Amino acid sequence: MAGGHHFDGSPRCPLDTDSIARFAKECRRNKIRAVAVVGTNSQSAAGHEQRAAQIVTEIVGQRTNLVLGSTMSGIGLVERENTAVIEAALAQTTMRSVDEISAELNQGGVDTELHWVTGTGTLLSTAELVSHPLKLHRSLLASALNGVMHETDRANLIAIDARGDPVWVYTVSDGIPNQTPSGTRFFGIPTVVPGSTTSSVERPE
Repeated sequence: MAGGHHFDGSPRCPLDTDSIARFAKECRRNKIRAVAVVGTNSQSAAGHEQRAAQIVTEIVGQRTNLVLGSTMSGIGLVERENTAVIEAALAQTTMRSVDEISAELNQGGVDTELHWVTGTGTLLSTAELVSHPLKLHRSLLASALNGVMHETDRANLIAIDARGDPVWVYTVSDGIPNQTPSGTRFFGIPTVVPGSTTSSVERPE
């Protein structure tokens, strides 16, 4: 749809509000519950993106989960589009999972604030997780690396996963798993979400 901005923040063209409204009505008619809105260069100028989101919300209502591309870091329009679409689709499932985990913990007598390990080894609050569920991508790996650091009492290490072929090699520097310079791929789809750096080594014949 027409709209978006140049790198300097100036509009590329007028925002096509009529097309956005028609799209939103289609979403309402088909009971769509997740919508991603991503404008060109919205990291530096989010006006068109925010206006589009306002139009969609007015038509589909508050029950539909809306994710904006300007709320995430990283460059690359396609990567931000992919990330916004995936996170919008995952939001309701993530909220249900959080509620189920909280209920299980409460039944066991654990009543505390929850934090979640990201794919870079840092922590998210529950509110941040619901807004950006894709940040949990590769969190199992990051949790394992944190465990290795704890068990070995080393802040700098190389960890090797030799269970299969290829062999995977991970590195940690100053207590933090080394991160990818750009976004990771989620089932082959490029995103802006960072993760722990991995290298693979083929087993010799």
